Amino acid sequence: MLEVRGLDFAYGETPVLRQLSTAFNEGHFSALAGPNGSGKSTLLSILAGDLLPRPGSLICDGAEWNPRAGSSKRIVGFASQQFELDPDSDARETMQFSGALFGMNPKATQERIASLNPVFGLDELAGRSIKKLSGGQKRRLHLAASVVHSPQWIIWDEPFTGIDAQYSSRIMEFLLAERKSGKGIIVCTHNIRDVATKADRVTVLRQGSIVVSDEPGRISELYGKWVLVATGNATAQNKVAEMLHGYAEKEDKSRGRTAFFLKEKLPAGIVPALLDSVQDLHVVIKAPGLDTAIDFLSPGSNRNTE
Repeated sequence: MLEVRGLDFAYGETPVLRQLSTAFNEGHFSALAGPNGSGKSTLLSILAGDLLPRPGSLICDGAEWNPRAGSSKRIVGFASQQFELDPDSDARETMQFSGALFGMNPKATQERIASLNPVFGLDELAGRSIKKLSGGQKRRLHLAASVVHSPQWIIWDEPFTGIDAQYSSRIMEFLLAERKSGKGIIVCTHNIRDVATKADRVTVLRQGSIVVSDEPGRISELYGKWVLVATGNATAQNKVAEMLHGYAEKEDKSRGRTAFFLKEKLPAGIVPALLDSVQDLHVVIKAPGLDTAIDFLSPGSNRNTE
């Protein structure tokens, strides 16, 4: 088990984590959700040893844990959202270097690369200059390099960004197989649908604190809302707000649209009346689910409600 206790962290004068405490279990798939700036990436970077909490402590299997120690780094496979690969190397050299970095001999590295190839398409990338790879190909290589040493904990920040559906599916199957073998999986995502049916637990952050941490189905049951998303000019959105007075429990305005979180499903005639009464209006209705629950708890968390 990995535990974090009383974590605080700030970038300069800007607090990012506030007395955050939680735990992650081996053999479980944990997903972090929340809007930009909620502290998700910072938490993962602390778990991986890239950042140090001030104050706070990390506990692994009941003992104080220093993620920067060599023995600790060998049990963690971390892939950050923002990453750089050596532009003067090729994909094969990148994998070999990663194996050497974790103390693997060349033979063991090659065997591991061969086992990872069907998941990440490494043969397709082998020998190709990093400079000539697309963004999605670089991310696949970055993910593969992070697990070349078969870590006990896989900690990935936005792993599916830029990766096509075929490889996203393969990578998800890889994560599920690793979970089944007893590995701990911790993934941060903006698109909760990537992991909604796979995660054992979803932890929602807002402004550096945990809003809720529970099984996905339980979060959907407790907090899932009918949502009406209205897109249009300010006059149109204000008119919608007037017409939905009494129906909406909460509003979230951003990026030229307003999400109205409803107390219950709207009566049948409301949406047609909106469209007849308000010009230049586009309306989308979303049924209760994990994505609407997370956005209700922490607005701006999920791209699927936009």
